[in-house]
Amino acid sequence: MTPLYRRWKGAANARERGRLRKEAILETAIQLFARDGYADLDLQKLADALAIGKGTLYRHVGSKEKLFLA
Repeated sequence: MTPLYRRWKGAANARERGRLRKEAILETAIQLFARDGYADLDLQKLADALAIGKGTLYRHVGSKEKLFLA
């Protein structure tokens, strides 16, 4: 999987970094939900795929259910 986190590294400001990070989270989540299914996707796997902390992931998405419905 391509490390999408690289997108936000060069962002001009915090707002842009947040927007790019959320976009990368959603794109990666779609891929992992399709591959693993809802029940088998652990948010730690998603955080690892993005090279971010689990706390950062929860700050952006809130919960696995909210992420799935996004």
